[in-house]
Amino acid sequence: MSSLSKIKLGDLFDVKVAGDLQKKFFSKKYSEETPFPIYSNSLSEKGLYGYTSKPRFNGGSITITGRGDLGHAEYRDTPFDAIVRLLVLIPKNEVDCKFITFYINHILKFAIESTGVPQLPAPRIKKIKIKIPNDVKEQKAISGILTKVDESIQLAKESINATENLKKALIQNLLTGKLKPDGTWRKEDEFYIDEKFGKVPLEWQLKKVKKCFDFYPTASYSRSKEIEKGDVYHIHYGDIHTSLNRILDLNDDKLPKIPEALSKKFTYIKEGDIIVADASEDWDGVGKCIEVINTNQKKIIASLHTLHLRPIAGDFILGFASYVFETYKVSINIKRLATGIKVYGISKPNLSKVLLPIPPENEQIKIKEKLDVLWDNIVSKNRKIKSLERLKKSLMQQLLTGKKRVNVKEVEKLLNQTKM
Repeated sequence: MSSLSKIKLGDLFDVKVAGDLQKKFFSKKYSEETPFPIYSNSLSEKGLYGYTSKPRFNGGSITITGRGDLGHAEYRDTPFDAIVRLLVLIPKNEVDCKFITFYINHILKFAIESTGVPQLPAPRIKKIKIKIPNDVKEQKAISGILTKVDESIQLAKESINATENLKKALIQNLLTGKLKPDGTWRKEDEFYIDEKFGKVPLEWQLKKVKKCFDFYPTASYSRSKEIEKGDVYHIHYGDIHTSLNRILDLNDDKLPKIPEALSKKFTYIKEGDIIVADASEDWDGVGKCIEVINTNQKKIIASLHTLHLRPIAGDFILGFASYVFETYKVSINIKRLATGIKVYGISKPNLSKVLLPIPPENEQIKIKEKLDVLWDNIVSKNRKIKSLERLKKSLMQQLLTGKKRVNVKEVEKLLNQTKM
């Protein structure tokens, strides 16, 4: 097992600062004439800006964002070009660039020193010291382990995206009534035309939201009110947009807590309630909602920028209404009623008049069974991703810092087996 050494990045790499775009070699699209990627300081799509016929840097290098979101590293394995003061680290000696990329992203912290546009100058990068194994084989073993975890996470995400697309297609066909749960298509004479909603299956109902749900007052508590310990939870609109997706299952999902005294004038959420985010910074998030299950007598209130809906007459079986809100017609009608320029909002009066399609209960059960197969697959994959992300975090903390060393031969053997 090799020893660990502290070494400056400038001793391992030549650090270059990217210049201006070579416009005469540039194309927005990949082609045989322009096959080489151009990278900028953006984090979106790993910094991809376009393509060029004349790359200025070889593969086997690292780029680091030098402006904006400082210090994010990406390993570049093919020839490329870089622009707008993106930093390029070119190895002087044998070193595993993938290991260094993981190290930069998860161990190093970059403080912003300038008061204007944040910048990370090349001289500063060169002076940074990192502690790494002297043996490049050990560096490669560590990066190999972390790369395999990343690949597993990526495969799970791709599987979720494919399942999400299939779910959306099924929702659009099953919840418009075009497709029956038995797999046959409804004929034209099996629909009636509603002047506001369009085609509706003969045996289905149409009701406004206000005829299906009662509205309850919601709190307006910001994150500053949250506490670590307590018995009362709140649903913040930010959670609906980021960490929660369609179903809030209190057996699995975690919510932030607030002091019980802040909850007393509000109605606690029950199983089957719908919580709608009434504000969104982007169009896609307008009207996003969750349905709550397995409350288990927990005390939960709807909080900042939310609408609290409770079913009135049992129009929907548990877990079905949230699918209805995902249909294109319902979703687009909510969006059309949203107001605002930079932040979109949907008000209680506007949401109240949105029409909802309601199949008979026996058809709801069959539709939900089909959609739940896909939903359960998505939930399972998301759990796998969270588990892998926890594993990766633990491995990085142990392996990149040298707290735990690896048996290079055993890791090489394992990595070779996974390639087969």
